[in-house]
Amino acid sequence: MGQFYLFIALILFLSQSSVLNAQLCNGYSELCGRSYAAIAYPGTHNSFSYSPIPLPAENQFQPIDKQLQAGIRSFMLDGHNPPPHSENPDGIHLCHTSCALLNAGDSVKTLTLIANFLKNNPGEVITIIWENFDSLPSSKYQAAYQAAGLDVLSYVQPDGQQQWPTLQELIDMNKRCISFIDHIDALDVPWLLPQWTYMIDTPYNATDPSGWKCVVDRPAGGTVDNIALININNFLNKELAPGLDVPHPVGASQTNGPLLQQHLDQCTTAFGRIPNFISVDFASKGDLYAIVAKLNGLQPTTKRTVRRRHHL
Repeated sequence: MGQFYLFIALILFLSQSSVLNAQLCNGYSELCGRSYAAIAYPGTHNSFSYSPIPLPAENQFQPIDKQLQAGIRSFMLDGHNPPPHSENPDGIHLCHTSCALLNAGDSVKTLTLIANFLKNNPGEVITIIWENFDSLPSSKYQAAYQAAGLDVLSYVQPDGQQQWPTLQELIDMNKRCISFIDHIDALDVPWLLPQWTYMIDTPYNATDPSGWKCVVDRPAGGTVDNIALININNFLNKELAPGLDVPHPVGASQTNGPLLQQHLDQCTTAFGRIPNFISVDFASKGDLYAIVAKLNGLQPTTKRTVRRRHHL
């Protein structure tokens, strides 16, 4: 009899755990009913640009798996042709400007990390923003996503539609990866969304905070009235020589702290709504997560990943 009651208690515990976890969307129950376009997401600029050996071209102090664990939910990736003698000469490499400067390897490795994270955390929604640096064809992106198992998790937005589903709806559909690309040869991969149809971008070449402007830099003619999503570029470069800028880690705690808060306050006022993708360098420094939580009207949480392993 005692074992029977213990079994019932275990069933109730697991059932309650599943219900509680199911109510969390990107770590917060309050986000579940909000439109994807009405939420701010912690993001990284040149997310892949990390090296265990410090390099001038690196933009992050953590690799993408650590960024995922910390709470980054928007990732900027650069698609390059593989360098000579690569194992997969038909693939996509993640490089910063040139693969000779910083090469994070075949994109399938990174996309697989993201796919596995999503599979292990069914309450999470991830955004990928591609810079198609070498103007690679859509077929290469399709092949990379398929190899990583990320294609089946990718959401297709109706063409030009500026109304977005809620996080809960994306989770219920199990379409929890939203991918944008700045330009592509053909729109024949339905989940590879044309960035400038759906997103506006602020200026991105600042060397000091005065260069941050709450204006539409891209696309030409885009406004917050006709485009639903806003990306904020909150990072600083250092000019080594005329025309040669590199990431500037000095002062990153300020850049991603009080300066970020000020920048977002200004842009929220200028645009009349909160921005969505808060893209920073050196995301492990400063107060990115707390500031984004505040932007969403929430308190910071230390529970970054939500695992729903028990479904009864």
